[in-house]
This record gives sequence, C-alpha cells and structure tokens, in this order.
Amino acid sequence: MNLSWFQKSLLTPNIFEDSKNLLGVCWFKNAQVEIINKVRELVPVLETCGLEVSEMRSDSPGTVIYEDSQQVVAVPQAALDSQGMYK
Repeated sequence: MNLSWFQKSLLTPNIFEDSKNLLGVCWFKNAQVEIINKVRELVPVLETCGLEVSEMRSDSPGTVIYEDSQQVVAVPQAALDSQGMYK
C-alpha cells in the first residue's frame, strides 16, 4: 500500500485546526468510489495494528461544518445541544 496516493488524491480539510471542531466526523461522499476502495485496502493493515475499523453510511451524518467535492465533516446530532450548538 502506497500512502502517497492519499496525499496526492485526497483533499485534507484544515477544519480540525480549530479545537471546537474536534467532534467532527469525516464522511466520504458515495460518488468517491476510488477513495472508498483505497481506504478499504487499508483496513487489514489498521486491524493488524489493533485498531477497530467499521464502515458506516448515513444520509444524515449531523451538522455539516465542512464540505468539498470528496467528503463532508459533520458533528453528530448527539454532540449538539438542544439549540444545535456544540456541547
């Protein structure tokens, strides 16, 4: 597995530079089949390192705080208070 593919092909959002956004979860858009397949190739390596990996899908990932052509970053509803603000 050549990780440089990810550096060349995947946009890296800088949204996590602000600590209030650390509750955000990254989601790839369904149309990004090549990226999703490349990530799936990484799963056995990550699991060998003791990391648990699961694939999740959602039509409503939460409050979107970043979006580009490949992905969204969303804060899950459970992390928001009743006014839709970060807890």
